[in-house]
Formats: sequence, C-alpha cells, structure tokens
Amino acid sequence: MYFTPYNTVEIWDIAAFQRLRRAWFFTADTSAHRQFVHRDSIPVSDIPTDYVAGENEEFRLVSVPGLAYAIPMLWPDSAQYYADSTAQATGGGGGGAAPEADDCGWGWKRFKGRIDHVRLFTMHRQDGSSPAVYVPIGMKGIEVEIRFRHRNWTQHLLTVYTDDEGYLTRNGSRVFDFDECATIGRSSIPIYLKVKFRDQSNRIIVWEDNGRDLIVYRTGDYHLPYTSSGHTLVWNGNNQIELPDYLGGKAFTWARWAKTRTNDALAGTGAQLSGHHLHLRLERNQNSQGGRYDRGDKDIYLGPNDLNSEFVVMHEFGHYVMHALWNFLGNNAWRRSSKVCKS
Repeated sequence: MYFTPYNTVEIWDIAAFQRLRRAWFFTADTSAHRQFVHRDSIPVSDIPTDYVAGENEEFRLVSVPGLAYAIPMLWPDSAQYYADSTAQATGGGGGGAAPEADDCGWGWKRFKGRIDHVRLFTMHRQDGSSPAVYVPIGMKGIEVEIRFRHRNWTQHLLTVYTDDEGYLTRNGSRVFDFDECATIGRSSIPIYLKVKFRDQSNRIIVWEDNGRDLIVYRTGDYHLPYTSSGHTLVWNGNNQIELPDYLGGKAFTWARWAKTRTNDALAGTGAQLSGHHLHLRLERNQNSQGGRYDRGDKDIYLGPNDLNSEFVVMHEFGHYVMHALWNFLGNNAWRRSSKVCKS
C-alpha cells in the first residue's frame, strides 16, 4: 500500500510499483475529492531503471485524471526507445522467446496512419456576389495536433500546420505518415485532430474573453485499424473539415490576410507589423459591447454577432495598425476612439 502526499491510497504489487516513475504535481489540491483510478488505466513508464538521461533531455509526461502525478515516458525518437525496440524484436530482451511484431516491445504493436490532403476551411461570402455566394476559404497557417485518445487520457503524436490553402502539411508535403505503439490486444486506436487557433509564430491567436484559454476545435475520432502497410485516415467522408463560425475561424482568416497585406504595403518603409502580436478575444456574452480594439492590452474584442462580419474585423484591425505604427511615425497619428463598431 502506498499512502501518497495527496490523501490517496494506492495498492501495487512490488514489481509494478518499482517500475512506476512519477512526476508529482506539487500544486495538487490535497482537499480534493478522492477518485478511484483502476491500475489498468495507469500506464507504466518505459524508462529503464538504470537509464542515464542525456544533457537537457526531456521526457514525455502522461497524465491520468485522478492522479496527483504524471508518468514520464521516452519520446519515440529517442535512442533508448529504438535500442529497446531492436533488442526485443531480435530476442535480445526476451529470454529467447518469440518477439512481438513492429519493434514496439513485448505486448505491443505499431499502428501506422497516413494523412492525405486533409483540409481545414471556413465559408466566406464571395466579394461582390449578389445574391450572396459563399465559397470555402482554406485556414492558412493554423496549428493542428494529431492525438491518440486513450481510455482516460489523450496523447500528443504530432504537430503540423496548414499551408496557404488550408491543407495539413509536414515538411512541405500534404501527404505524410505517422505511427504509434499500442497494446497487442487492440484492433484499432482512436485518432482525432485538435485544431488550435494560432499560427506557428504565435503572432495571431484567438482567445476566449479571459485571454488565457486558447480557442480549440476537436474533430470526431477516427478509429485507425491495425494493418501491416498503414491506413489513410478520413474525416467527413472527404477530408474537408469546416470549422464552426462561433470559434472565430473567419475572424482568424480575415486578420491573417489583413496583416499579410499590410506588411506587403509597408515593404521598403522600415516599418513592419511582424513584431506585433495580434490577439483576437471572443466574447460569448450576448450583452457584449461589440467589436472594439483596446490599446491597453492591444487586443481586438469581438462579440457573438461580430464573428461573421468582415467589416467589424477589418475596422478594428485598422485601429490595431494605427497603434502599432504610432511610434514609427513619430507623431500623434493614433487617436483613441470611444466608439464601438457594431456588425
């Protein structure tokens, strides 16, 4: 029995306990309600007991709801991970027993997936169209995580970014592979996409109103089957994923487009917006003041009725540009307005 510092009790056999590596959450609430966590839900660290970490080496931390610690794991690209896998696959670590498949170690197998032309987009009204004609516009430069959903926790597998047309790319390619090891008894593993509303340099970010929680969108799970040659994942039947309006996808697209065009126009002047972060905050309250720019925190605020209004986003972006260029111009070009832009 193991009495933890957080008013919980765990029961382990000695061999399993000795293999359990822990990274304690010292800020955990010791008065929180106790939660039963089955031992089968707690992964066992794959770091050898005599492992010597390299300089500045970091481990992959896996957390489980209800536990006051995370379990460190080797990153799949570490030298030790490959050394262990090779030894087990050749019988070097298994006492002469028949090796398991896929170099994943005893009791595990490797699931192989392929991303092939998966596109993120939002619908925009075509300029000058009457009656209104809406066309899909790719979400350019947005961050996407490929994640594996375990029973009680999720695991990050890969981070990629979309290209100019909204396609997920890795090393410039719209077609790329990934793999992950899972227990030998599984016939498939659930994979989903976690879309984060920020670009690679964090220059453009869409926040909740509190300015702390990043806007995210999660697709449904795709159950990746086990195959020897790999399998292509498909969402929505055609890998075309439309992001909901209420998440600010259109606003992100308009702001990114406006910032790019403004920097193009400033070429040769010595001024650029590249060093100025552009943060959009989404206010969910129906009593929101409406679209506005705050020069104190340098953020653009958008109410629930502003998310489909290109005019509001561009108008507030104009205030952002004036403020950003104020010091460069060396005069009183910036004037704070008390007016609020309504969609």
